Amino acid sequence: MENSLHLASFVGPILFVLGLGLMLAPDRYDRIDRECLASPSLTFLVGILSLVIGIAVLKDHNFWVADWPVVITLVGWISLLQGLLLLVRPHTVHQWYNQLCSNGCGRNVYQIFGIVFLLLGSYLSYVVYLV
Repeated sequence: MENSLHLASFVGPILFVLGLGLMLAPDRYDRIDRECLASPSLTFLVGILSLVIGIAVLKDHNFWVADWPVVITLVGWISLLQGLLLLVRPHTVHQWYNQLCSNGCGRNVYQIFGIVFLLLGSYLSYVVYLV
């Protein structure tokens, strides 16, 4: 439980701020994603960073429980899978991105992810700092 609280103290505020950014400036994040996917070097660096974060989280926190710590585990697995995909199949990620955001709904997609991240970040921050 101590590991969960420690990781949530970082993950919660990061998700909260990222969620705010996605909600308030979805076009900015769309440009960032497009620039990242257009640059093989940047795609590689983001992939390595995601992989390292995922492995670091899962090394000490791979708890599948019916309680809030599972959110930390899911963040670790998502980060790990994102890193793997960006390193091994970057063209597939690029295709998925284009399919998801090319039909004019990109702004809505970013805002939906923003709401999800904002809620998760708020919840984790609440559990760590206010309970």
